[in-house]
Amino acid sequence: MTLMTKTTGLCALASVLAAGSASAERISFNVWVPPSEVIVTALFEPYFEAVEQATDGEARFQLFTAGQMLGPLNTMQGVRDGAVSGGMIDASYYGNDLPYTATFSDLIAFAPDPVAGAGASLETFFHDCPECLAEMAENNLIALGGSATAPYTIMCAKEIGSLDDLKGLRIRGSIDFHFALINALGANGVNIPFGDIAQSFERGNVDCMLGGPTWMETFGITELIETRLSTVSFGTISLPAMMSFQRSAWEGWSEEIRSAMIAALPEYIANGTIAVMENDEKAAATAREAGMAEVDLGQSIVDLREAFLVSERARVIEAGKARGAEDVEALLDRFLANYAEWEALSEQIGGDRAAFADALRARVYDDLPM
Repeated sequence: MTLMTKTTGLCALASVLAAGSASAERISFNVWVPPSEVIVTALFEPYFEAVEQATDGEARFQLFTAGQMLGPLNTMQGVRDGAVSGGMIDASYYGNDLPYTATFSDLIAFAPDPVAGAGASLETFFHDCPECLAEMAENNLIALGGSATAPYTIMCAKEIGSLDDLKGLRIRGSIDFHFALINALGANGVNIPFGDIAQSFERGNVDCMLGGPTWMETFGITELIETRLSTVSFGTISLPAMMSFQRSAWEGWSEEIRSAMIAALPEYIANGTIAVMENDEKAAATAREAGMAEVDLGQSIVDLREAFLVSERARVIEAGKARGAEDVEALLDRFLANYAEWEALSEQIGGDRAAFADALRARVYDDLPM
């Protein structure tokens, strides 16, 4: 990358803004995850570089990572008010301001496949949720898209041979979805901060966690995990407004910049989503080599997930109404219809980034309502 750089503070940003062509549009973007995260290396960094190249340097990006400028709780306000041009936004933190957009953070259980989840979320957000687009505009924001996380699976520092073995265990959770699922499993939810996860496993204060295999590497607990229930995905997180910009800034950029930013999105959303899946499998392979067993609980866990979806639907609808999104049930049904189509597409796409990008162009980005 020749133009976009990462920096450690405002002074570095000021020096970059002062350098180069006076006609270049300087666009700052904040993410609150570390620079080593796949979402940064496989999506944000190459995407911004591609836009710089496509505009011959008319657009120049400054990427702040690890919350150097803003954290997850104040990124939306920072983008809205112009502290940065854009940022990584998880609308679940801003349910009062973005009640419909925040719903997508609640749809985890209904999107077990990352490719289908990302595609259906983007299609539903941009083409089937006028309320989402309206509330973004009301907050001086414009969303361009986002990718999906790895599937949630259950990883335990114990041998698990049946659902009964999970009853009464202490499973780490942090959001409503986690605790709803943990309750459905008959286990006990414990909210342990990220920084305490490794120590909690080492001391036996927690037995299991929900997440992807890369978390084992992140928290240094690969050697401690004995069992992963990997044959059933309990869902993925897809954030269609994850990459958002200040609307008034967006409207001031040239048509060339805006067009280049939209044109590059499908390729890098596909790249980011599939890279997460690939990293997930690499981490799982490492854990298997260290002794972790991949366990299939058969129809019993499939049936549990189906029953959980019924109660989860009611929870999601009630949570939406509590935020002020009165028509969440209709939004959920539109998402489920889109997801069914994307699930079939995902089987055809497999791990083919180009095929995924083509599907995103055809169903989402070739006719993007802005």
